[in-house]
Amino acid sequence: ELEVNDSIISGSFDDQFGMGLVGTADGTIWYICWSPDRSKTALITSHRDCITDLICIDDMHIATSSSDGTIRIFRLEDRSELLRIHAE
Repeated sequence: ELEVNDSIISGSFDDQFGMGLVGTADGTIWYICWSPDRSKTALITSHRDCITDLICIDDMHIATSSSDGTIRIFRLEDRSELLRIHAE
């Protein structure tokens, strides 16, 4: 069992469910690896509200949506935000 800083709202895992990303209610994205060491790493804390969905675009980019009214695209290599779209 791994604990993160708040409730997990969304997630995206590989085909074997060995590693993936989860979004939490406080707007943090975590990298989770179940094997071999059951590790977790906080990647990005950017949204002001819960992350409602996230998808891996490819091995280097993810897209997230949040209750804060934004959709964001991040580059995982340096954890930078590449694009932010505000919902009206």
